[in-house]
Amino acid sequence: MGTVLVIGAMWNSCDAGVNSSANSLVLMFMLPVVWLVTAVIWTVVHGAVGGLGRKAAVLSGVAANLSLLWFLASAVGGMDYPSAVCPDNIPAWWPAFVPI
Repeated sequence: MGTVLVIGAMWNSCDAGVNSSANSLVLMFMLPVVWLVTAVIWTVVHGAVGGLGRKAAVLSGVAANLSLLWFLASAVGGMDYPSAVCPDNIPAWWPAFVPI
């Protein structure tokens, strides 16, 4: 769910889309897909790393979720068209050390 919130905040910060209802509809349909992918990631991580201990499984799961967040924020959240509000189509609040 955090991934969908980050993408929505990126779109809102850069005035992406026609209006907010169009963006909300896309995010509404995207939420179950992201939830399913996250559940699959945690299941795979638990099966692959769970034998090494709980701490290793949790750290691997968090790393996998952060990778998913970065990938979707880059692929979906970053706009392909120029924005007058956001230079280089990156919101001002996005950390500079995380590339998009």
